[in-house]
Amino acid sequence: MTKIGLDKRLMHAERILCELLGVGESDLEAIYEMERAHPGTIDLAFEMYEDKKPNFNFWFFVDAVKYKALEEVQDVITAEDAESFEEMAIDDNYRFWGTVVAYGSYKGDDVEANKKRQELFAEYVRGLVTREAFAKRYKELLNKKS
Repeated sequence: MTKIGLDKRLMHAERILCELLGVGESDLEAIYEMERAHPGTIDLAFEMYEDKKPNFNFWFFVDAVKYKALEEVQDVITAEDAESFEEMAIDDNYRFWGTVVAYGSYKGDDVEANKKRQELFAEYVRGLVTREAFAKRYKELLNKKS
């Protein structure tokens, strides 16, 4: 029996993981990015969907990272925005994941401004802006209610 190098073993382990999770290799890389941007995403995905293992797929990680990001900025956003961020749908296509595909319902008067805040939140979810940058831009958008 020959020894398999660490890189080769990791490659095999990732292939097995992809098979078990029902995701592709590009999806797996995106999951790693989610975890780097919002630590705890992978654990949350498994906690939230533990009973749905046969149907587990990439979408579950996208949903989990949205909730993890929402938890991280809860103290910065308004209750109305929190509700709309929670209801918004984020694209689960690994090539474009993180963009808003359906805006969450919003009961305030500034619907268009809320959409801009949802788009900013989607950037935060994807890890394109830091929490500090999100908070600063969010407050600017909130003050510009149109």
